[in-house]
Order: sequence, then C-alpha cells, then structure tokens
Amino acid sequence: MSYLSRNLCIGLITGALMLSTGGLAPATAQEIPNDFSAIVRQKLPAVVAITTRQIIQDQTTLNDFLNPFDGGGRIQPQVREALGSGFVISPEGYIVTNNHVVADATEIHVVFSDKETAPARVVGRDPATDIAVLKVEPRPN
Repeated sequence: MSYLSRNLCIGLITGALMLSTGGLAPATAQEIPNDFSAIVRQKLPAVVAITTRQIIQDQTTLNDFLNPFDGGGRIQPQVREALGSGFVISPEGYIVTNNHVVADATEIHVVFSDKETAPARVVGRDPATDIAVLKVEPRPN
C-alpha cells in the first residue's frame, strides 16, 4: 500500500469514528453536581495513607568520604521514609496503591481514616503500571 493511500485510509477511518460519536450530547452544567461532600463522606473510609520505611545499609555519604576515620570506618544504616495513599478494595483487607510508594520498603503501615494503624505486606505489584496490592488483617467492625 502506498504512503498516500495508507494516509487516506487512516483519514477516512478517523472521520467515520468522529461522525459516529456525533449523537452523544456533552454534559451540561446542570448535570454536574456542585457539592461533592456526600460522595466524600461516603467514600472517605476507603481512602488510606501508606507509610513506609526502607533501611539502606550500603550508602556512603559525602561526610563519610571526607572524614574516613570519623565513626570508626563503619557505614551507619540510613532510614528512608515515604508517604503515599491508597484505597481499600475489599473487606478482606486488600488495598491498592502505587508501586513506587512500597518498592524496596522494609516496613509498610496503613493509616485508616479513623487514625487506626495496621501493618501491611505486599501481595502483588506491577512496576510497569506503577500499581501495588497490599494486604492488612481485616479490621473488626
């Protein structure tokens, strides 16, 4: 197929797709609610904060390089903390968050909307889509 005929086919298909969606009406201002507070109140318990800690053993700081005899030549472990968010997707305690929040974490805790905290573990993650699934023990009602 030549370059011209390929581009013509793409243009015709694109035009047909655009015309086929012509029957859909755009949302009007009256259809969009002005107050989302009821939705927020209903969904807020599903939103959680994720706190993580990562212990880094083998990082040399600039101070270690400039003062090699300070501290007896031992490299002190460093603690890196991170914070993210997620949401509860099942009563069994499964939570979805971003993979970059929990990647390489040595400790993961979930903070619920009522400020209760629970330890969590990673049960699945996909770095390509930046999604991770955590598991906490189900909370008593």
